[in-house]
Amino acid sequence: MFLKQAFQLASPGGSKAHLSILIFHRVLPVPDPLFPDEPDVARFEQIARWLKEWFNVLPLNEAVLRLQRCNLPPRAAAITFDDGYADNLTCAHPILRKHGLPATFFIATGFLDGGRMWNDTIIESVRGAALPEIDGAFLGLGALPLNSIADKRSALAKIIPAVKHLPVEQRSEAVARITEYCQATLPNDLMLSTQQLQQLRAEGAGIGAHTVSHPILAKLDEIVAKREIADSRDHLEGILGERVGLFAYPNGRLGTDYSPAHASIVKSLGFDAAVATNWGTCSKASDIFQLPRFTPWDARRWRFGLRLLMNIRQHDAALTTGASATEQGSHTFGVGSAPRPAQEAPAAKNQQDHPSDALPMISVVIPCYNAERWLGATLRSVLAQDWPRLEIIVVDDGSSDRSAELVRTQFPGVTLVQQKNSGVAVARNNGIANAKGDWIAFVDADDIWLPGKLHAQWQAFTLQPGGRMAYTAWHVWPCTNPEPEAALLKDLAQRSTDASLWDGPTGWIYPDLLEDCCVWTSTVLMHRSLFDEIGIFDEKLRIGEDYDLWLRASQVTPIVRIPKPLALYRMHPDSITKKAPDTNYQALVIVRAIDQWGYNSPDGQHAAKRKVDLALARTWRDFAGAHLAVGNLERARHGSLMSLRSDWRQLRGWKLACRSILRSLSQNAPSK
Repeated sequence: MFLKQAFQLASPGGSKAHLSILIFHRVLPVPDPLFPDEPDVARFEQIARWLKEWFNVLPLNEAVLRLQRCNLPPRAAAITFDDGYADNLTCAHPILRKHGLPATFFIATGFLDGGRMWNDTIIESVRGAALPEIDGAFLGLGALPLNSIADKRSALAKIIPAVKHLPVEQRSEAVARITEYCQATLPNDLMLSTQQLQQLRAEGAGIGAHTVSHPILAKLDEIVAKREIADSRDHLEGILGERVGLFAYPNGRLGTDYSPAHASIVKSLGFDAAVATNWGTCSKASDIFQLPRFTPWDARRWRFGLRLLMNIRQHDAALTTGASATEQGSHTFGVGSAPRPAQEAPAAKNQQDHPSDALPMISVVIPCYNAERWLGATLRSVLAQDWPRLEIIVVDDGSSDRSAELVRTQFPGVTLVQQKNSGVAVARNNGIANAKGDWIAFVDADDIWLPGKLHAQWQAFTLQPGGRMAYTAWHVWPCTNPEPEAALLKDLAQRSTDASLWDGPTGWIYPDLLEDCCVWTSTVLMHRSLFDEIGIFDEKLRIGEDYDLWLRASQVTPIVRIPKPLALYRMHPDSITKKAPDTNYQALVIVRAIDQWGYNSPDGQHAAKRKVDLALARTWRDFAGAHLAVGNLERARHGSLMSLRSDWRQLRGWKLACRSILRSLSQNAPSK
């Protein structure tokens, strides 16, 4: 009842209505161990019950028409499926009919009647491979083990993103090479047949076009892209004997998979509306040729519902009429509606794959305390990013040097926020509060970003949808000079091509984070909605406030790692990390996380208690060693004993305990 009331408040009817469009691809007969997040019939039955309880679910064509007319009911939603899998009819459709939920199915027509999408060819090849490993060197991946389900899942997580955005011919060659290498028997019944499609429509389902071969439209010539869109619609109309008025962009991320130019093509071809995969909900201001879609991935009712509720609050300015390349007119919608206009509107001019008005604003938050010597180099590295919509915020944390004056005089385009000295957590939170962007990036005032960092992270989000946080590999840089040396940058550029050197945890990484803080703050890019969901930096933590936030984030979103060093972690005499803290904040953060969430991540992965104990022991050893170095023997002794309490088998802990105790005894010994 609470969630239904919350949706009623968040999505009232009429002119203030929000339309939530959910996107699915498959509903499996039984769970797939290779893709445990893909819903099976039991899971989808559960989702269907929730949607029926919370929403007024409408056919998509009716929902879009009512959106334009400002007469949507409260809690309006629509359900869509992409690609045209056979299980849409055999598994999903019976559940939808049982609950009286209409849905629209977008069909890639080139795979009807025994076809198979390129990604499924890779998946089934790897699934059926009876090999110890696959050679992924031709994709820059090296040898990938295939000895277990976990190995195969890991291999697919690397292969599919590497192949996805290749030019069409290269992608086909890569798929053929993998197929030949694996020598597996491949299924030919994954996709709908023509007869099954006709049955789906006859039983009331809506049908939309999804191109012929499911290409990345942004990679195609405009003429070829237009043919892909038109031919798929014409094929469907021939099969169904009626008009098809809805379209879904393959992959569907604005700026990476398609551009506003493609939205103009869709409109010029006489479609009524089109859906993308950018997150958000539709309002009366939405461009009907770029409607956002979203589906939570959570298994629990409350998390699923709350994430849908949060999505209603999300506003995607890139998909509104004021930011699009299309104009809205008077339309009728969907299968079987009025005929297309005889005259086509002129298509928009070609645009780049990443038009500046299509990319979101990124706000870069830089906390600064007495960093005058390094800050200029940091700001220049941020300004050198090839990202057109950038807001830079320096939060001066009560510096006694000329850091604030440097920003005012040398970087007039940078926003300067000043506060009394309150610590880095307060400074970052102050920066977040002043940020205008939907995406927030962090970099400390003495660190360096390398070229292409932001674009690499954005690309990672498009290749691995569902994540709201990304980080990159980095290079530790002991230095005294503000600017990085040319020789260092050249060496990094040469070594960065080998992804295996920079690999690390990606996805649902909570277990990895418990064992080690594998995320570095100056590489992080995250969506603003995360702060609404999990809170901001804990201002009570003088150190470890970032580690604490990453652990919280890892409970609600996959965290994507880019295996390439795109930042320099500056080690210099003034580094805060070289000072001995009064409290072992890292251990405090780990223990607090275990108390709240235990050892499990949302996807069911489990951290080994033994490894977490070793991590706790390591933090206490570091704590003890830091205090031993500055002569604080009481804290050194306490830290070493806590380290042994976490793991009594480690030799270094015993050594530290002995050293701290012996030094204490020698200091307390009476002088002769």
